[in-house]
Amino acid sequence: MLSNLWHKLETFFVVTVITLLIWLYAEGENVQRYTRSVTVRFVPPLGQSLAIQPSGPQPLRLTYSSSTSQDQRFRAVAARPIDLEIDLEAGVDRAEQSVSVRERLMSEPRIVSFGLQIESIEPDQPITVTAERLTAVTLPIAIAPGAVQLEPGYAIDPSEARIQLPVHWAMASKDLQLQVELDQIAESLEPGQPYSKRLRISPPPGLEQYARVEPDRTLVTFTVKSQTQAVTLEGVKILLMLPPLLARQYDVALANEQLVLDPIEIVGPSNKIAAIKADPQQVVAVLRLTADELATAITAKQVQLSLPEGVRTVEPPPRLEIVVTVRQPASGGG
Repeated sequence: MLSNLWHKLETFFVVTVITLLIWLYAEGENVQRYTRSVTVRFVPPLGQSLAIQPSGPQPLRLTYSSSTSQDQRFRAVAARPIDLEIDLEAGVDRAEQSVSVRERLMSEPRIVSFGLQIESIEPDQPITVTAERLTAVTLPIAIAPGAVQLEPGYAIDPSEARIQLPVHWAMASKDLQLQVELDQIAESLEPGQPYSKRLRISPPPGLEQYARVEPDRTLVTFTVKSQTQAVTLEGVKILLMLPPLLARQYDVALANEQLVLDPIEIVGPSNKIAAIKADPQQVVAVLRLTADELATAITAKQVQLSLPEGVRTVEPPPRLEIVVTVRQPASGGG
């Protein structure tokens, strides 16, 4: 009985060893060279607050040798930026260091665990990385009205918030302000109306990458002025419109092959002018001809601008010279 059991165990062990050797041999025989695009990102160690430049993913082309299964596992990791930690010595607030990405990748535990043999990296030059400690400071919040004009007496609650800044910016923070930008809601505002809105707080201009503001919103109470603004539009496209049934019977051309209007000034409520400034292409000049105008070969007509309600041109829209000709019917073949 015992000898029979031992024989079965011995057979199982031999089969297992042979299977393992066959698998290892197949893996070794299947080693290939791969070239893939990857990105690396410099990050602080867990639990540390550092501002690191460059801050975004750095693109690389990585050539390596591996088995098919190793490459498949690595591809799942390489689909996202590979984080490389950048540390600062104790007591140092800011330092630069030259980082060899090749050396860091070859020692990176996640890369080592895949058994990749890195052959080359492009570009292979060291990258200068700057790390600086972040510290929290409290800054006042101001309204950045943009194109929106406000009545006096607006309120912000809370009027201060905390933000983490690099040490050298924190030391100069007495001249910095956080902002609430009204342009983010300008299209929904009506002149003369009071509003109370909880809006997002933005970092000071130029420091947008340091976005950890606490709290991140504040309650702003304000009234929009009943006042208009003006803007001069350039390059307004001219759109020619004919009755569909007559479009094949007439050729219409603008004098001097004019495609856009000369600069034209418009005026209207501040929020609507702000929306046009943000997207001037929404305004077009429409030259619409009727059947009677085509039949009489009209030579000039005033254009109409596609403007929102309450917005108008400072001067009347221009009259454009046009040339209308009747198309000759195609002659039949003999």
